[in-house]
Amino acid sequence: MSYRGNCKTPRPRKIMAQKGDFAVAWSFPIASYKSFIPLSLLFFSFNIQECDKFYPALHPHQTRWEGHSLHSSDITTLTCALDQPYTYLGRGGQATAFVSQDGQFVIKFFKQKKLEDCRDQTFSSYTIAFDELTSESQLIYIHLNSTNHLKKSIRLSDSTGKERWVELDTCDFVVQRRAVLPLEYLQDLMKRGHREEAQQAIDQLIQIIQATYKKGVRNRDPNIIKNYGFIQGAPVLIDAGRLVKCKNHKEKARYHKKLKRSLYRLQEWLDSHFPELKVPEPIDA
Repeated sequence: MSYRGNCKTPRPRKIMAQKGDFAVAWSFPIASYKSFIPLSLLFFSFNIQECDKFYPALHPHQTRWEGHSLHSSDITTLTCALDQPYTYLGRGGQATAFVSQDGQFVIKFFKQKKLEDCRDQTFSSYTIAFDELTSESQLIYIHLNSTNHLKKSIRLSDSTGKERWVELDTCDFVVQRRAVLPLEYLQDLMKRGHREEAQQAIDQLIQIIQATYKKGVRNRDPNIIKNYGFIQGAPVLIDAGRLVKCKNHKEKARYHKKLKRSLYRLQEWLDSHFPELKVPEPIDA
């Protein structure tokens, strides 16, 4: 299996449903026949479609979304990540996420319909994160064009436990190390009596945001509570879908206004749960 980057293919292949996965093979809209189908079957079909929404990738190939080639150590990590089954973790506006069996990795499949109006913006953002913020985002691999070199399928389980195989060459997805969300991480530290570590973690969250900005990249959605996290004590950017290059001082002012609102929400939560912890005032980059 080679991971030398995305390769253009003449036309993405249609992914066929696995034997027994009959809901995907229906050619008529299920809503048109809902009065004749039991509610349990409708629910089952919905969860099958939960996996169908993010593939196949039918958009034109774009070289600018390919990202850098992987080093040998990265290939080893990626091989480990893809050689195991994944279970449904959650879904957001842009993607559906699954967590690996060992709990170390997350694979995010992009929803094709949701990206119709913002694909270039979203994929450019993940390419920036992969190429310029590898350490901050902990992205292992981005696959934002259809290819024919992976020749790899992985087993997914949806939110009801239904399993199916997905061919990765045909999908838009990213692989990322799994992180713990900030509130969960802080609660765990405080529960174990590690107040100083908790305060240090808060300080580090601010530092990673400012370090990203100093690299010429700003996050248009700097929501600390849901878009950042921790991996082995180090802060990381979880959601890399809203990154843009910094251009002028006007953008800088808007960015810091959004950041301060996010910091205020975090401080409100801390005041309710751990008032001894404080969010530091961000220093202008």
